Parts: sequence; structure tokens; C-alpha cells
Amino acid sequence: MFKNIITQKRIIISISIVLVFSLYFFGFLQPLERGLQNFFNWSSYQLATLRPSENFYACSQSEEIINSMQAQLNKQTIDEANLKILKQENEQLRNYFEFYKEKEYEIELVNIISKETSFGLRAHNHNLIIDKGASDGFKTGLLVANENGMVVGKITDVKEASSQVCLITAADCRLAATILNQDRSLGLTDGKLGLTVSLDMIPQTEEIDVGDIVITSGLSELIPHGLVIGRVNKVEKKSNEIWQKAIIEPEISLNNLNILSVIVP
Repeated sequence: MFKNIITQKRIIISISIVLVFSLYFFGFLQPLERGLQNFFNWSSYQLATLRPSENFYACSQSEEIINSMQAQLNKQTIDEANLKILKQENEQLRNYFEFYKEKEYEIELVNIISKETSFGLRAHNHNLIIDKGASDGFKTGLLVANENGMVVGKITDVKEASSQVCLITAADCRLAATILNQDRSLGLTDGKLGLTVSLDMIPQTEEIDVGDIVITSGLSELIPHGLVIGRVNKVEKKSNEIWQKAIIEPEISLNNLNILSVIVP
């Protein structure tokens, strides 16, 4: 039984092969062959269209060019900023040289490394930390100025490699000062609210005008005479009191300090 089934399958396969060969030989399968060929040609074309086009490559190249140009622009911006910083610092150093070259004291240039502001019982204490200290010969009480010799403050605390500087507008940052008026009025400065400076204990009999220049008096051991603190912008005077007070506005902005000098008499 099993052998008969195998024999029948072989006969069917042989007849099918002979039939297909005959149809191909006499050309009856050509329409089917052309159809298959057209199908494969169409499939190949569709696959080819899936490849990136020239526009795709052009867009990719344009993006690379834009990124490269942006990187160059960023570098130019950084270079320009560095050049401006260098120019500003060079100008400051020239001003230091011009102002201090005829003075009888020495200066030490310092950089600000941080700023401190505290609020409490003594509100508005503004301090700077500079990058030199005891190892550079600094001690408390030394005056700190900008490149034009305008008073910034004084050193209040010294560590081995850094120092704390109180700004003249800070509370309790006191300096012995003189008003360049007819009486050469003397007093002690004291910072007010981190904005202005007051000069207290001035006798009522002395005449003070708005616009008078205030300088260091030279009466402090470590602070030389003649450095500008600011100008009088208000006079507080009451008829029933012995003393009057001058409100001083610093000549410089204390918010944009960079390189400073510590004055060593």
C-alpha cells in the first residue's frame, strides 16, 4: 500500500515537470515570466528611492556648516570678551602707575576673590576678600584704594594668604577724614546702609558746603594723607546741637571693583 502511494507521487511529479517544460518550450509561460520580471524591476526601483537623496546630503552638509560657523562665532565672542577684559586691566594698571609713581608710599596690587554681605544687628556690612595677606606683609588698618587713588575701604582682618576689606559705606568702617573747606574740618567717617558715608562730630561753627571734597586726614597711623573719599552731598545741622554731620557720597561705584591696591606707608 505504502509503495503504491510513493509510486503515484513520483508519476505525478514527473508529469508536472514534463508539462511545465512543454509550456515553457512552446512559449506559454512568457506572459508569466514578463510579469515576474516587471514585478522585480518595480520592487528594485522602490528600494532605490528609499536611499538618501542629494537634497538630504545637502541639508546635512548645511547643518554641519551652520554648526561650524556657530562654533567660530562663539570663539570670536569669547576672544572679544577676553580682549576687553585685558584692555580694561591694562588701563587700570596704567592708571595705578600714573597716580602712584610720585607718591612716597608703596602699593600692593590685589585681586578680589569674593564679596560678603551680612545683615543683622549691624546691618549692611559690606566686605571684600582679597588674595593677599600676612605673608605679603599686610596687617589690619591698611588703606585700600582703586586705580585712581580713590578710597575703597581698609583691611579689617588678615589671614596668611588673604585679607578682609570693609568698604567705606559699611557700618563701623571708620576713617580719619578732612573736608577741604576753609576750616579743614576733621571727623571720623562711618558707613550708612551700604550706600553713603557720614562724617560726624564736626563743630557747628565750621562752614560746610555741598560739593566739598573729603580726603583722608593722615591722622591714622597706617593711612596717608590726601586720598579722596568722596564729596559732601548733604549737611545735617540743628541749631540746638553742638555738632553737625556731613553726608558723603563716594566718588566711585563700589559695586564694580576689580583690581585694587593696598597702600603701605
